[in-house]
Amino acid sequence: MTTVQLRRPESILVIVHTPAAECLLLERVNPVGFWQSVTGTLHWDETPAQTAVREVREEEFPTEKESFTMDESVLAELATL
Repeated sequence: MTTVQLRRPESILVIVHTPAAECLLLERVNPVGFWQSVTGTLHWDETPAQTAVREVREEEFPTEKESFTMDESVLAELATL
């Protein structure tokens, strides 16, 4: 019998913004002309903060060939989620 690993039924929405309230939006390839914020599904072994960091990293550097760093104050704030 094959065991199926179901996805965790929780997701996150990450709002990336500047102090001037400019928000990061991503233009979708399909459907053309639609925009969205960073979102993602939590993995079973992740906290919401870890998911947020992973999702931003995946959107910013989808090939993972570039390095990614996040300000320590941002990580500290995410850890309180």
